[in-house]
Amino acid sequence: MQPFIALAITIGVLIVFRLALHLGQRHIRRQAFVAQDGEMLIRQVDNISVRIMSNASIAGGPVAGRIIQTTGAMVLFDSRFVVATNQGPMLEMSSEFSGEARAVGGRRLVVLGKHPTGRADLRLEIIVDNEEEWAEQINARFHSGESGLKTTGEIKQFF
Repeated sequence: MQPFIALAITIGVLIVFRLALHLGQRHIRRQAFVAQDGEMLIRQVDNISVRIMSNASIAGGPVAGRIIQTTGAMVLFDSRFVVATNQGPMLEMSSEFSGEARAVGGRRLVVLGKHPTGRADLRLEIIVDNEEEWAEQINARFHSGESGLKTTGEIKQFF
């Protein structure tokens, strides 16, 4: 009887630990949803698949030359666009940091931009519904005119 009680306690502790980890990661992603003074939320989506590629390593973030596959959230405000992952805000576009987005088909949205610290250029491949609408709205607000994406939808090597 005692081994079964020990097993039940162990399984219970593991379940509680996993739940706490999941809720903590969700909380980190949701921090991107907080609007600053005077910002208007245009659209948002949570629990999306994100592939991140970076040209520079950032402590607690992406590593140069490696691909990170993670869960994330996207938020589009009237004055900024944020992609947040379980590691916190990963990409931010605003009047300070411009970028570009392209819908490449198959629910894939490719976004080129900068890390919020400004120390790395990022390429994100995001799986999201309505990728054409996202790309249109992002480019209308934050595209600088300098293209890192070819017109065929292929990614140009920007690192």
